[in-house]
Amino acid sequence: MELFWKKNKILLITLFLLIICVIASLIQYRVYFNGQVEGYNALMELVSKNPDAYPLKPKKPIIDDTYTLFSRIVVDETLRPIMFVMPFLVMLCGVYTFYSKLKSGFFKEECMRRSYKKNVLFNVLDSWKNVIIIPVFLITMFVGCYIVTGNFDIYRTNDFHGGTLINEQYLEILPTYCFIYGINLILVGLFFINITLILAKKNSNLFVTLVQSYLVFIVVNLFTEVLIGCGLENIFPVLIKYNICNSLSIFNFWVYDHVMSLGFMFLFAFSLFFISTIIVFYRYRNKESVMIEIDK
Repeated sequence: MELFWKKNKILLITLFLLIICVIASLIQYRVYFNGQVEGYNALMELVSKNPDAYPLKPKKPIIDDTYTLFSRIVVDETLRPIMFVMPFLVMLCGVYTFYSKLKSGFFKEECMRRSYKKNVLFNVLDSWKNVIIIPVFLITMFVGCYIVTGNFDIYRTNDFHGGTLINEQYLEILPTYCFIYGINLILVGLFFINITLILAKKNSNLFVTLVQSYLVFIVVNLFTEVLIGCGLENIFPVLIKYNICNSLSIFNFWVYDHVMSLGFMFLFAFSLFFISTIIVFYRYRNKESVMIEIDK
């Protein structure tokens, strides 16, 4: 148990903090909804005493469904910053052990027990496992939203508010939408980890590695969204209707706001993961150069 904690302490601490944030967000929503109900009851009491003064009767508040509450918390409420914070958290958890092994020389010792290529593969996979914070966060949030709302009736919510935070084209395929939503975020999480692995080889400071990794992520997002997406739409205005710019924003993996399709978003996420993985193994292909960096 002590060894497990020592090896995974950053991951476990991060998961704990994320779960606390989820619980706090759900409590905040419940307090907000209870306040709405109390306000409605107080108003209805005034209406019953003087009905002529209130010709338009207010609608009784309804609690959101699970899907809508999940989207509301991530898109519009307290956890909206998660789309900016999660990349850094995934990078930290993903690179921490690998970086420690490189800089302490333990990676070199491991190469005496197994071949260099196998050791690189082992450590990359060990880093990738930390992407588990994304599905744990999503599942915890989803289950928590159901506990708070007690229903999945998104159509009832849609009728009451005259719209929903989830694009209407996905309402008929919500299970598929949720599955691809999760898979895409996992693939993007692996892309975040790959960035840190690529940069960890040369850096002598973990904090610098993380800051540079985050900046690389921002640059990649600007390249795909602005340079490619918006660039294509400016050159060929007919493409605007396909929402290429929005679809090539890495941040939109949390929102899916006016994107081309679920299939396109999956291909985009897989491309980020696949290309970055190739760069990782290319970066560590030469045993001698890695050992020289370790010895510095």
